[in-house]
Amino acid sequence: MTFSGVSLLSPPAELFKEKLIKYATSDKIVRYFCGTCGSHVCYYAVKDDRWGVCPGAIDEVLGEYSGKLEKYTGHEFVADTLDGGFSWCIPDIPSYMEDDGATPSTDLKGDLQKLGLARSGNAGQGTVEAECHCGQVNFSIKAAEHGQSIVAWALNVPHDRVVWSDGSVFDGTPRQSLKVFKSSDDVQRHFCSKCGASVFYDIAKEPETVDVAFGVLRAKDGSLARSFFEWDTEKVHHLEDAVDKDLLTLVKDNLAALKEV
Repeated sequence: MTFSGVSLLSPPAELFKEKLIKYATSDKIVRYFCGTCGSHVCYYAVKDDRWGVCPGAIDEVLGEYSGKLEKYTGHEFVADTLDGGFSWCIPDIPSYMEDDGATPSTDLKGDLQKLGLARSGNAGQGTVEAECHCGQVNFSIKAAEHGQSIVAWALNVPHDRVVWSDGSVFDGTPRQSLKVFKSSDDVQRHFCSKCGASVFYDIAKEPETVDVAFGVLRAKDGSLARSFFEWDTEKVHHLEDAVDKDLLTLVKDNLAALKEV
């Protein structure tokens, strides 16, 4: 759903890049990710001729910058979200409907409404489509029928509600271009081996359900898919593990804004 980065003073070594999988997200950004675990490591901004490292690849920040990994200066391409996405949770910085070369929005809600955004229906109704960036992984999620609501960051989605394009349901077996990485004794992470998109988080002790990454959802009402999912705006999970605690605390303090949009 979101992408940010920390600029590098010099390009990474060629040997380092050769160990990663290269994927051009657009003519503006080229990303590099680990082909074994799917972690996004670094990126190249074509227009600016600038390299950066993905925050998730940083284990620790020492000294005076501890807990302050990044300085956020603006939200770009907010129009692509249709609903504003997480820009509502990181306020007080400019939001650009396209890139930061344009004029920042002075009425984000109004500008999004001009795009034809229509929030219709109630959470947990119908079907939402899902697809990775390159399109090689695609499926749909159907709403549960008898009181089994899907809440909080697409956690605990029943297997029989995750339907592949051929009509079969999720059973933990890698399909299409998915690759699986066992990140701990009881967790398997599924990601697209071509574009690196995170797709599933499969927990062994929860054999009937799977967590689905919000970044692959293609809901008609926007990136938050609020006509289908209910969002838990009370808690940010695993805040204690965050390297950039300032950012996560800011998001936590502003989650309630998602209910007001």
